[in-house]
Amino acid sequence: MTEVTVLLLDGTFASTAIGPMEVFRHAGVLWSFLTQQRPAPRFRVTTASADGRPVCCDGHIDVRPQASIVAIRKTDLVFVPTTGLNLNHVDRIYAPVIPWAAALA
Repeated sequence: MTEVTVLLLDGTFASTAIGPMEVFRHAGVLWSFLTQQRPAPRFRVTTASADGRPVCCDGHIDVRPQASIVAIRKTDLVFVPTTGLNLNHVDRIYAPVIPWAAALA
């Protein structure tokens, strides 16, 4: 099974985190159904924030992750949602996760 981590950060667009999370969670099950096989997920999706606490996404939408990034020991794919076009604050938003992401590489 492919391990997918969806990174949740303050100020990101909730739709660009939640939508892909749902697609990954259901992709294998839908494929199994369409090919008349026993339903089996192909991806295990975990949501994580820098410290494990809820994040406040764009539009004041709070999203609660399943884990903190330090709890993610292995992942095959990290999905990073967008922060939009306001690039003035991107370095501040991503700063807490850069060392973790670099250690995964």
